[in-house]
Amino acid sequence: MDIGEMGGGSELSAKIAIAIRGAKVIVCFMNKAHAQLNNCIREVNLCVSIGKPLIPLLLEKLAWPPEGALDSIMSEYLYIRFYDNKLNTINDIPLEVTHPQIMISYQWDHQADCVNLYKQLTQLNYQCWLDIFQIGSSDSLFEKIDDGIRNAKCMLSCATLKYTKSLNCRREVCLVDALGKTIIPLLLEDTDIWSPPGPMVLVFAE
Repeated sequence: MDIGEMGGGSELSAKIAIAIRGAKVIVCFMNKAHAQLNNCIREVNLCVSIGKPLIPLLLEKLAWPPEGALDSIMSEYLYIRFYDNKLNTINDIPLEVTHPQIMISYQWDHQADCVNLYKQLTQLNYQCWLDIFQIGSSDSLFEKIDDGIRNAKCMLSCATLKYTKSLNCRREVCLVDALGKTIIPLLLEDTDIWSPPGPMVLVFAE
């Protein structure tokens, strides 16, 4: 956060740019003022131009996407409603993550596809768990992934070649398999080979 950073103007802007380039994920707290401020607009544009994952959190009720320079950019994102903790929603769709029916497991290259999948399943009244809607540190996120898997009835495994090679994805599949949970593979890439080669081959063979 920029709070506590000494200086302003170009010096602060340079520090913000360095922080954005070094971050893995950008959490964007949105309100009407944010959508109109030039500095905030520049930060969002930098995030998008260098391909950083962006999670918008709405601090107040406003039209989505917000009017102004961020309209076309934010139209591609689902937002998390943050201004009323009693209504835990994304794009005003209720989130039920404590005891999910479906755990969605995926590799980050296909995050947009999985967010759309999450939205469609939620609209069909399935209770789904997706990691980007779990806010917290990396340690707490791993704990939430464990809880999500243990409480889910099944895992929807969005399989790609990169997915089968991802260490975190392999850990998720192994835990689900060890717990005897149902795994539903969903192929996101065309392949002539099943099961996919690699550490998941024995699990997916069933």
